[in-house]
Parts: sequence; C-alpha cells; structure tokens
Amino acid sequence: AVVSTQSTGELPPWKAASKRQPRPNWMKGLPSRGSLASVEEHLPDLVVRILGISETCPPRRYNNMEQILAQEIRDEGAEWTDYDSDELVVKFRIADSIFDSLIRETVAVFSAIENK
Repeated sequence: AVVSTQSTGELPPWKAASKRQPRPNWMKGLPSRGSLASVEEHLPDLVVRILGISETCPPRRYNNMEQILAQEIRDEGAEWTDYDSDELVVKFRIADSIFDSLIRETVAVFSAIENK
C-alpha cells in the first residue's frame, strides 16, 4: 500500500526542503560569504558589539587602593630581590652544621680511644 503524504501537507523524506538556519544576532552585518580580508575588516566592529563596549569609553581611573598597592610594590621591590641577608643565614647554618658534625666526630674518636 502506498501511503500518501499529499493529504497531510507534508513532503516525503526524500523531498524534504532544506531548512536554512537563521544567522545568530552577533553575525548580523557580516558578509555571509567572502574572503578573509572582508571578515578581518568587520572583525573589530563585531568584537566591540559582542562585548558591549564603545570605542569612545574613557580610560579607566585607578582607585586609591590600586595606587597604594602600586606604590608599595615600587618601594618594597628592592627588598624582595635582596638576597644578602638570606645568603648570610644559609652560610651560618651550613657552618653550624659542619661544626656540629666535627664535634660529634671528635667526641666519637675520643670515646673510642678512652675505651681501648
């Protein structure tokens, strides 16, 4: 039995009309087809429109906290890269460790001599 789709108004699957997807809002104003140069030409306007910014927005003003932090970074920057005191502490720790090791070794030698 042949089923008729004519009465329901539907097209058979092999004759289905291609459904063209509408373009998203952010693509409006861009050429549908074209060269890379034409897309590059429209790209800055597209980015501005998507991000919702205007090219005439004033430069950002820094608040007080940012200015204070920036000043502290400039003032204390030299302290962060000054390793002289750290170097001195490490040298003393190594020297103390060597000295303790020598004392223990000396005590062990004298103990061995005394036990003989």
